[in-house]
Amino acid sequence: QSGSGQPRTSHRSMLGPSTARGRPRRRPSSADPPRRRRRARETAHRALAAQPWQSPSVAALVRQATSKAPSDASPMIIEGPRGTALRAVGSATDHAVAGDALGKCIAERKKNAVEFVEMLLPPPLTDHEDARRLKPVAEYEDLPISKGATRRREESDLVFGAVLEYSDAFGKPKIVNSTAMLPEQQYLEDGRTNSKVSHLLTAGRGSSSVVWAGVGRRSAGVGEGEMAVIREAVVDSRAERLRISRLRSIKPYSAHGW
Repeated sequence: QSGSGQPRTSHRSMLGPSTARGRPRRRPSSADPPRRRRRARETAHRALAAQPWQSPSVAALVRQATSKAPSDASPMIIEGPRGTALRAVGSATDHAVAGDALGKCIAERKKNAVEFVEMLLPPPLTDHEDARRLKPVAEYEDLPISKGATRRREESDLVFGAVLEYSDAFGKPKIVNSTAMLPEQQYLEDGRTNSKVSHLLTAGRGSSSVVWAGVGRRSAGVGEGEMAVIREAVVDSRAERLRISRLRSIKPYSAHGW
């Protein structure tokens, strides 16, 4: 009681006994917001790397091709006996080069066919070793599979390729390259390994962009090897046409001795 005889109320006594004591420090868990955000970013990055055609740079090129504003970019579809073989976006000139390159691949494949079984070209030597074996086109024919595996099967049937350009501060193209990976990853790799690209994008205040992108289907006859031939043909054509330097050659035909 207080000196006045009235009962004195303690706010501390209103707390439950379990909460009156200091709470122990909680260990960080996967549910912590910073970790959740970091894991979400990592998951999104892995998903994007697995589907490079969803790249922001590719999306920008698609917007150019589908907008009403004047642009050289346009869509292209090449159909084959097994359905859509190649979908691409870029200039009409680059599409013509890509179509000619694919036609040469198909002609060479038919010439080398064994008992009418065509073999997809091997991937370029920069890809992982276990993907080098020759793959029959028939190996990718549609087979009865569960619904749960349909999406994964469709995605594994797709092959990506893109042509990149590095331009100066005035938008004039200076360097051209091609890639099978996420374009944004290739930008970082080129800037890290090539001093000209690094200087152009930093001190030169230049920019990078995708100027041609395509998605092929293995089951329709466009595998990693064919896509490498196509994108390198586009690179060579642009380098000669625009009189700019190309970054390097991946030698997609080396396994065939062409």
